[in-house]
This record gives sequence, C-alpha cells and structure tokens, in this order.
Amino acid sequence: MGSLYDSENLTVSGDSIEQDLTLASSTSFRRVDFNLIKEELIIYLRNNISDPQERGNVKTDVFTGNGSTVKFQLTESSAKNIQYVKSGDSILSRYSQYYVDYKDKDTLTNPVIYLLTPPSSGALVEIKYTYSTSSWIYSDFPRVSLTVDNYPRIRVNILSMITEEFGLHADYNLSDMVVEVIVWAAGSNQLDQIVKDIRDSFIRNKKGFYFFNLIVPSTVSPMLSTPERGDKILQRNCDYMIKFKPEEV
Repeated sequence: MGSLYDSENLTVSGDSIEQDLTLASSTSFRRVDFNLIKEELIIYLRNNISDPQERGNVKTDVFTGNGSTVKFQLTESSAKNIQYVKSGDSILSRYSQYYVDYKDKDTLTNPVIYLLTPPSSGALVEIKYTYSTSSWIYSDFPRVSLTVDNYPRIRVNILSMITEEFGLHADYNLSDMVVEVIVWAAGSNQLDQIVKDIRDSFIRNKKGFYFFNLIVPSTVSPMLSTPERGDKILQRNCDYMIKFKPEEV
C-alpha cells in the first residue's frame, strides 16, 4: 500500500513505538495514487455490500492503551477489512486518525492498525474486522478455474484518467478517472441485484470518500456470457466516474 504520510519514522521500543507520522499537507490536493484509491473502494464495498455466500467471519480484538503504543496487531492473519476502530468512547476515522497495514513489514503476517494519536493509559482500543481465507471483492480477475460455488465475484480497477491544468497559474491539476467495477454471478437475478446494490451505495455515499471528492455512476454494459467460466456465470461491466480530483503540481 502506498504511504499516506509525508514522513513515516517508527522506532520500536518494547511494546511502544516512537512515532513521527505527518499527514500529507492537504487531503484534497494529495497526489493521485491508484493503489490507495482502489484500496479505499474495495474496502468500502466489502463493508457495504452483502456477500450472498456469507464468506468471512467477524471478530473484535480489544487492547488496552498505555499512553504511548500506536501499533496494534490483529490476532487473525487473514483479516480482509476493518469495520471500525474505537479508542475509548470514540469511533476513529480511517486514514485521518488511523491506517491499516494489511501485511505488517515487521512480521510479514498479521495486519496492523496504526493510530495517529496514542490512546491514553487504560483506554480500551476496540477493532472490529472481517477475516477469511477467501473474499469476493478484489482488484484482479477471478481465476477461470473457480467453480460456480465460488461466485459471485467483484473486481474493482481504475481504467483511465484525464488530467487538465487548473487555476490561473496552473498550480494544480484536475483529473477525472474511470473506475470499472466488474460483477460475475451465477444467474441474471443475482447479478443485477449486486449491480443495483453497488450503484445505490455509491449514490448514497458519492461524496463520502477520503482520497477523492466525488464518484458518480456512468455506464453499465449489456449482460455478458463468459464461456471460459462456464455457461452459468454471467457478467456486467459497470463504469463510475471519479470527478474533479485535484492535486498539487
């Protein structure tokens, strides 16, 4: 995952970490990072679209703050997405108050939550997440060898971007991106229900993201048959537009 910060210096001392984490100068004008945008979209869909196969287990890890520790390692190595992080009585905001390293660089196994502010001594840190050896929403294509029982599947990817200079002195760029969401499902009813659920969710939350300002529906393809996946698997390609993404030059 790309770094969210201008500087990231972590010095490990026992269970505590001396931190120097500085948020990039402006969220609105952060440079475009396709990996961070895709990750935010994938985690959003995993948290907001119900999986008909009910893949994944929900777990809550609870830690006790000591006034200095900012790194909290999850107990399940197969964590797929964080539902919420609570410090004391407050639900923290993803990216601005905590971020997730899904493959911790120290252990290379269990994901880690980094808080930007250490919880006070005795304060409880509650992390609710989903874990599973399998999931259904990814940034790549599902293997053609999957059986019908492994569907539905969703792929999220950024197809293209158009950038223009913005402002009187061209101090900023303004970009529009095309996000492709491909849905595969066994049968037309299930396929179209998932397509509808995704579209409805993005419409409800079109201005609620961190790494971009606005996402809106664009086009939906005809229903496609994919013979290499078997005659029961159908597909639709749905495009969304990320609009007016500014960045400093």
